[in-house]
Formats: sequence, C-alpha cells, structure tokens
Amino acid sequence: MLGSESLADIQPDRKIDTRGQVCPYPSFETAKIAQSAQPDQVIEIISDDKYAALNSIPTVLRLRNFEYSVTEIDENTWSVRARKAGT
Repeated sequence: MLGSESLADIQPDRKIDTRGQVCPYPSFETAKIAQSAQPDQVIEIISDDKYAALNSIPTVLRLRNFEYSVTEIDENTWSVRARKAGT
C-alpha cells in the first residue's frame, strides 16, 4: 500500500473503472476526475494496468496535490483512492 492508509477504508464519493485500458488512458481519466473533484470528495480509480496503478495514476494525483492510497484488490486489479490534500 502506498500513500495514506486511512483512505483505503473510506467509501468513495465518485468512482471510475479503467480496467481494460492501458497507459496512458488510466492517467487521462484520473486527471479528468481529479480536476472535477470537490474538496473532501474521495475518488476511486480501478485499474488492471499495474504500471498505471502503481506509477502513472499516483503521479497524476501527486501533481494535483491529492493524498492517495493504492490497494491491490485481487491478483491483477488495483484500487486507487484519493482526496485533495489539506481539505
């Protein structure tokens, strides 16, 4: 698990499923949902692209000042939950 562990236990307000998409598309979708997220909203991105889940999605979130948590939910699927830092 990376980032803030407490986010893993919070139910997301908004969720996108990028399974079946390969990099860079999960990052593009992450940027869109992050841009429209309201303060204190928790967003969740589901991905089956390991590189996207562990590298590119967290990079997009860090650049936008989000705290995040990455959890492997099964063998080839990850959940990335995020919230704007400082809210």
